Amino acid sequence: MSRSRVGLIGFGTVGAAVYEQIQTNLWERFEVARVAVRDRGKARPAEIEDLLCDAQYLVQADDVDIVVEVIGGIHPAIDLIKLALTQGKRVVTANKELIARHYDELIAFGGDLRFEAAVAGGIPVIQVLRTLAQTNRITSIHGILNGTTNFILTEMETRQSELEPILKEAQAMGYAEADPTADVDGFDAMYKIAILGAIASGEQLDLETIPRSGIREISLTKMREAAEHERRIKLVASWTRESGARVTCQALPLDHPLSQVDGVMNAVTIEGDFMPTLTLIGPGAGGRPTSSAICGDLVAE
Repeated sequence: MSRSRVGLIGFGTVGAAVYEQIQTNLWERFEVARVAVRDRGKARPAEIEDLLCDAQYLVQADDVDIVVEVIGGIHPAIDLIKLALTQGKRVVTANKELIARHYDELIAFGGDLRFEAAVAGGIPVIQVLRTLAQTNRITSIHGILNGTTNFILTEMETRQSELEPILKEAQAMGYAEADPTADVDGFDAMYKIAILGAIASGEQLDLETIPRSGIREISLTKMREAAEHERRIKLVASWTRESGARVTCQALPLDHPLSQVDGVMNAVTIEGDFMPTLTLIGPGAGGRPTSSAICGDLVAE
């Protein structure tokens, strides 16, 4: 049986993990045929050097059957994705902002576009939600969708520390970017809940109307006050059919499904009219969990 040939656009933490997973577990079914990167002068594994090419060339190359986009951002990613879809190629992306901002456009564009890795890392929440949305009227979705902020809040509570020292540690550990705005101010979680809300409702959410706050205003004093009332503060991204989406810090009761989700873990609860609450918990970030979701999109029929 011939192997499907994969073109990787991006070879950072996630791209390298996808390459490793294909080489380790999927080599009988897939091969990485080409790799496109922004900086071709950067040191890469020796076996990658011969695969490097321009991203547009990769998308159009006859020896690439599936395009995996992991460079992020809107441009040039959206043009590359559309070009690949136009040529009848499967596209797999982890680009949450792109999917959230252009959901309707990309769905209407047609073709085989898959984006399981755009929400909640290694948790197959999109696959599950799509199935449930065909058999249920989804009424609500609530989730801890950002591992960085969940790690910070967990460490603040555990170590009785203020936010800034923990944020600096998270940056040093690679959990937070040098500019942590997307995580700390709730943008990352907003993009993810917008995608889940779009799948549940069947239409794109207007990001400009989603109430959003992050964790910058959370102090140790607020966490202690919550603890006194047997609650824990979490950054929760929510969507309900009646009220739409929002991202906000909430003091959750200890018996809430999301209350005991700590560290960089993510969790999503889904409710529908013919089912009780379903909660999915798993790793929400990192190269390997994200790669697992991407490779799941490679093998899915």
